[in-house]
Amino acid sequence: MNVTEFIQKSHSPNDLIEICLRGFGKSRERPKIAKNIKLLESMMKEKWQPPQIKLAELLSYPRNSIGNNLGLYLIGMNKDQSGKHSIPGWLRFKLRYEQGYGSVLATRVKQTHDICHMLTNFNTSQMGEIAVQGFYLGQRAHALSIMFIYDLLGSHLRGEKDREYIDAFMEGMNIGLNANEDVAFLKYELMLGKNLDEIRQELNIKAETEPKPWRNYLGKLEPSFEMAKDKV
Repeated sequence: MNVTEFIQKSHSPNDLIEICLRGFGKSRERPKIAKNIKLLESMMKEKWQPPQIKLAELLSYPRNSIGNNLGLYLIGMNKDQSGKHSIPGWLRFKLRYEQGYGSVLATRVKQTHDICHMLTNFNTSQMGEIAVQGFYLGQRAHALSIMFIYDLLGSHLRGEKDREYIDAFMEGMNIGLNANEDVAFLKYELMLGKNLDEIRQELNIKAETEPKPWRNYLGKLEPSFEMAKDKV
């Protein structure tokens, strides 16, 4: 399959993964879209596993901390998705070092995916997820992200997705390009008490707050819950 053929049709996430693994054209060499992650290599040497902190403990962290915000975010995720989405990523996905670098990279991205939503202020709508893929591409964290932009561009050209999807992706990519390197691979489980805004500043992440369809990572919380939270 060449790029033109790819753009002319829609693809499911599983299709994108398969195409990414195969690569375009007849070459057996896969394009090096991602890079070697030093933080990941260090984790592999020590075979580090994150502490198994549950939702109730997250909510006990100070207000505006990474831990407390993650707990609130996960409660919102349980509103219209299955219960597993309210479980922290490090409990849902286990690092299996015996399976090699690629497996560890993919698992670590899954473990910190919710935290990347918080850091960037992207919600979990389709646009929000596309924005996070843009962030990953800007960080060169995951080769699959380039496939999402190809698919997104094709959908836009076919009239299936409007301009806002492109805007969401570009915002995410710009945040990823300007942020510190390897944001998705930091050991956030060891810094859950840190203030969310402070760590954004440390990582040079400039999250926009003006209302857009892909922004507000806490958007799924019930209004009454948000009002109660504000009074704490």
